[in-house]
Amino acid sequence: MDNQKMLYSLKISIKELSNEILLILDNNRIEDKNSLYKKIGDVLHWIYDCIEKLDDSNLSSEENDYITAFRGAANAQKHSKIELNFDDFINCAMFPFSLPTVFSDKGLFNWKILPNNIIRYENQIKKYNDLLANHNIIDSLKIIENIIEKNLI
Repeated sequence: MDNQKMLYSLKISIKELSNEILLILDNNRIEDKNSLYKKIGDVLHWIYDCIEKLDDSNLSSEENDYITAFRGAANAQKHSKIELNFDDFINCAMFPFSLPTVFSDKGLFNWKILPNNIIRYENQIKKYNDLLANHNIIDSLKIIENIIEKNLI
């Protein structure tokens, strides 16, 4: 597949997921967790496909860490030793705080901490837990999208 088509697919999937998250936070209600989890899977799929095509010769250490973290997220969803569902992967609070203490003006949609041994590549999950866990999903998707757009061959 052409890299520009992959980038386009990634951007569309991120936009669809972000719009759904914002709608949920506005309405204080999740209509269909399975549909939302599928959208998260679609985004992780496109991220994984795109990062496989990156020119990694110019990546900073921080960019490499984010790539490793998102590889971990994608691999955890696809290959975890236990079955993951929406509630295992996403910390969603309709109130503007959660534990560990994170505050927001609307509500939260953060990645959850995952056990280090959930997949074979524990270093990926360690980076995921360091960089993504307890962080806003939309914000982290913007970071990886920028890394991919800047470095896609």
